[in-house]
Amino acid sequence: ACEFGAYITDSDQSISEHCQLRFNTKGMYFEHDVSLGSGGTQPNNIVLLALTVGSSTTYGVHNYGGSNVTVLGGDIGYNGNNKGSSSCWGFKSECSGLQGGVGASLQGVYFEGNNGLADVIIQNTAARGGNTASSCSHLIEGCTFNRVTGNYSTNCVYVNWDAFAS
Repeated sequence: ACEFGAYITDSDQSISEHCQLRFNTKGMYFEHDVSLGSGGTQPNNIVLLALTVGSSTTYGVHNYGGSNVTVLGGDIGYNGNNKGSSSCWGFKSECSGLQGGVGASLQGVYFEGNNGLADVIIQNTAARGGNTASSCSHLIEGCTFNRVTGNYSTNCVYVNWDAFAS
């Protein structure tokens, strides 16, 4: 297994269709490389169509600081083998909307059997480079959250805008 199924940094306006990322340590990670300074960008306008992320030992998808990240259809399941750990999840949108005001849009995604705090986490933290997103929009529409046993995620959706705030 690889550490990341996909590691995406400073990407602007990309689309991926029918990607399957399975049996990795971490499924998919988006970020802004702050070492590039003004020469880099937050991940912007990322569209994932019919994405499958499954059986990653830590998490499925981590969107750190990305704006306008859209996931249409697909499934995110059985990620995180450390039951009950807050470092495991299905999809996490953290400190989003820094360059656009819209964080993530999840439409018609099937979530099943993810371990950890939640299938979907929306969280504001102290962002790298000193920026924080005080508010942005997220959309979760037509998604299915399947609770297969009591040993998996404790929440379907967990929202915390005050995490790590000073």
